[in-house]
Amino acid sequence: MTMPDTVVPSNLRLIGGEMLVWSDDDATAGRVAAHGRLLGTLAERACRALPGARRVLVAGPHSVALVARLAATGVKITCLVRAYADGAAVARRLPDARVLCGSLAKLDADEQFDAVVALDGLHRLSSVEGADLTWGESLERLIGALAPDGRLVLGLDNLLGVHRLVEMTPWYADETDAAWSPVGEYDESRPRSLHQLGERLGRAGLRVAASYAGYPLPGAPSVLVGAGGAADDAALRGFLDGTISAALGDAYAGTPVLSDPRR
Repeated sequence: MTMPDTVVPSNLRLIGGEMLVWSDDDATAGRVAAHGRLLGTLAERACRALPGARRVLVAGPHSVALVARLAATGVKITCLVRAYADGAAVARRLPDARVLCGSLAKLDADEQFDAVVALDGLHRLSSVEGADLTWGESLERLIGALAPDGRLVLGLDNLLGVHRLVEMTPWYADETDAAWSPVGEYDESRPRSLHQLGERLGRAGLRVAASYAGYPLPGAPSVLVGAGGAADDAALRGFLDGTISAALGDAYAGTPVLSDPRR
């Protein structure tokens, strides 16, 4: 943890629920989403396809490099983070971006965006200084922030993913700032599968344009597999297996694991 700076950047606004002695900037094991180039490419394409003013909300902790990449497309960026240290870092690195520090529950309900980018998921949008929002409640608030015909770019960590199954230390032993969420795996509103996620988004009035499984790590994938694509093609399955195996081997080289992740 780091103490907050005494001088607040001019483009940083505290909206309530801000966590002053806190940081979600934990890059180990890909825990801070959107460090991967492929995730940056997906978000960038979504923003380039936007008509009109193209106002984009980046919700949750993302790498500054990805936010800068989105800003380079000409969109107007607003970042929402719960940790003051993280918000101040983004605000100083990107003076043209507007940074809101606090809980998603404090986001202005009347403000709308052409796109919402939440590649880190929804679990780090609530604060210990405010209301504990479930996954479903957080989704409703983000959808409420979408303008008509807006785009949502959303990440969802697989709780039974390879990255969890092979870890030497179980997830519940992680006591870092970045590991905390108000409800966690006990959140009944959180989808348990890609199918459930699609159904949940459909009930909210959203159409899923594309979905991908990312390997080797959720926050830094080097391989994206489109649903219903190469994974269902027998001719390409061997190539796909080899590609994912190589990605997992590179990611865990020299790292103690419970079992070989390539299996």
